Amino acid sequence: MTRATGDETRRRVAIFTDETGWHTRKLREALARRGFEGRCVDLEQCRFDTGAGPAGLVIPGFGRNLPLAGIVRGIAGGSLEQITKRLGVLHALRELGVPIYNDARAIERSVDKSMTSFLLHKVVSPRRRRGRSRTRRRRGAC
Repeated sequence: MTRATGDETRRRVAIFTDETGWHTRKLREALARRGFEGRCVDLEQCRFDTGAGPAGLVIPGFGRNLPLAGIVRGIAGGSLEQITKRLGVLHALRELGVPIYNDARAIERSVDKSMTSFLLHKVVSPRRRRGRSRTRRRRGAC
């Protein structure tokens, strides 16, 4: 599987979603205005298959080609194994050079509440400490 080479397939963008509706319709329309074809793909239907082509991935609607890019609109819930497989597909696409918007790392960081808390603490704590120390110094100096 390679990134698409023909004019028709080269302009295809995967919209990863577990349900279609207003948002996916608007995304497809916006992509079409810019000369791209947005194809809705359920990550549950994607799979790893090392016999399916050089990339080892099967993305429904793309044949043996990879999308030009991917936009993650939604990921269905499921078991740990189901969710890690879906995120694994996104990781693999990124590794193959396909730009993924709202990629697996961003999703992992935002849905894992402990990681989100850790990352926020890491960014906010030093600022908060600096602010407190200035306040304490000012209070002590007066």
